[in-house]
Amino acid sequence: MDSKTLSPPSVEDLTVKDCEAVLICLSTRRFVVARPGEPRDLWPIDGGWDKLRHLKPGDEVIYKGNVTTVRAVDVYR
Repeated sequence: MDSKTLSPPSVEDLTVKDCEAVLICLSTRRFVVARPGEPRDLWPIDGGWDKLRHLKPGDEVIYKGNVTTVRAVDVYR
């Protein structure tokens, strides 16, 4: 019997280059799921989706008209 060992994805697999969505935790205790091509209430201070994919903790974003800070970012594949 051939069985595969399950392991967490490697760092190389966790890129935002071709991700389905970016999960963003904000300092306002909100989690935002941002998908390319879909309307959203979250925008990086500097611009669109390409900038959104490069967010990191500590960056400021506009969420529903208010400036807030990113606490964590993860990729959904």
